Order: sequence, then structure tokens, then C-alpha cells
Amino acid sequence: MYTESNLLSMGFSNPNVLGFLITTIFIGFLITYNVPFVESLIIATLICLFDYICLEDNTAFAITVIFFALSFGKSDLFTLSLKEIVVCMPVALFILSWFLACFYGKYNWIYEISSFLTGRPAIWNAYKDIYTIHLFPQQIQSYILSSYQYAFFGKNLPLIYHGFDGAYIYLLLSQGILITALILYSLTYYVIHLNAKKQKKELYMMASMLIYAVTESIVIAPFGYFESYLVILIIRKLILGTRKTRYL
Repeated sequence: MYTESNLLSMGFSNPNVLGFLITTIFIGFLITYNVPFVESLIIATLICLFDYICLEDNTAFAITVIFFALSFGKSDLFTLSLKEIVVCMPVALFILSWFLACFYGKYNWIYEISSFLTGRPAIWNAYKDIYTIHLFPQQIQSYILSSYQYAFFGKNLPLIYHGFDGAYIYLLLSQGILITALILYSLTYYVIHLNAKKQKKELYMMASMLIYAVTESIVIAPFGYFESYLVILIIRKLILGTRKTRYL
């Protein structure tokens, strides 16, 4: 099946949605079961090939590789510095995303990053100028091309029509300062909990998903709540506090 923009969807509205689903199922599988290295490598290879060749989803491909490498890397990689980095990631990646959005066009090196991220910082900058930051949620309209517009513009369509991908940017613009602060606090709280309990694979999962959120809105952004387990997990942990519960 194909979308109006000729994107392979296989029943999903966008190939990135399917890529995210497959990657998160793989991560959950490795966390839940003690899968041997060889079997995990075979599954990861098949998923990476499907993401890269069939879906052309480079982000899902990269996140699968990152989580696999962390999970089966040397145990001494789980150092204090790595733990501290993961704990700081929610706020640090949020600040980085907003820095790229705010200062796009002012520094040449941001153009290079934007090119690497397939123009996302340029799109963030455009949406930031259209929808200013508010304390409370506001309605955000994503600019989507019609079949006629796509046929007219082709590959030269304006960047703003390439899709709004970036959970940190979309979160603040659509949900406002209060909810964004709650989500970032909850993410950090959950990472600290995993760190204290020495749940390595779960911490690696969080690191992978937080990186994923830089380029994919579905990870923690509002319209991804029903598809992403991440927000459900962190809010659940925030409510339960220090009560003894299983991970899932």
C-alpha cells in the first residue's frame, strides 16, 4: 500500500510508524526474554534490512543498531559516566533540539546537521515561527500536501511540507510549557529509577528512545501517545512512586 505521497505504508499512514513499531517490539523482546546473542543478531539483522531496504527508515535502522550494540556490548561500558549521560539525556536533547530550531540559519554548522537530519531543523524553525510557545496546549496544524500539490511541486516541494518530525519540538509547541515540563521531569525520574535499580537493558532502551525522539514525533509527542509505550511507562512510574512493582 502507498500513501498519497507515494510512501510505502503497508497499512500504516507512514512507513516511519511501522519502523517505530517493529523497533520497539524488538527492544521489548530483548528486555523481556534472555535471548542468546546469535539469535538476537539474526533478528536484528532482518529488522535492519527491512527498515533500511523496504521502509527506507534510516532512524529505525540506527536505533535498532544502537540498542543491540548497547545490550550486547562489554559490561564495562556501563560506567558511571554513561549512567550520568543517560540521566541528563531528556533535558539535554530537548535543549539541543530547541537550539537547532532557534539558531537555524545563524550558524553554518547547523546547516550540516540539518542536512544529516534530512532538513528537520529547518522545519522546526519554520513551525517555531508560525506557532509561538504558550503556557497551555494549542492546536497545531501539520502542513500536508494534497495529491495535486505533490504532483505540482514534486521533489522541489517546500521543506515545511516534508512532515513535522521531532518529538521535543512538537511537544512544546502543541502542549505548552506545563505539560512539556511534566513529561521531561517524568522521563528524568524514570531514568533515575532504572539507574538506581541497575536495570541495564531498560536504561539502554530509554537511551535509544530518547535519541529516537529527536527526529520522530511519534515517540513522545501527543499524537503518538496511543502508539508509544514510553509516556505510559513514565507516567505510571511517576504515579506509583517507589512502590515495588515489576517493570511492565
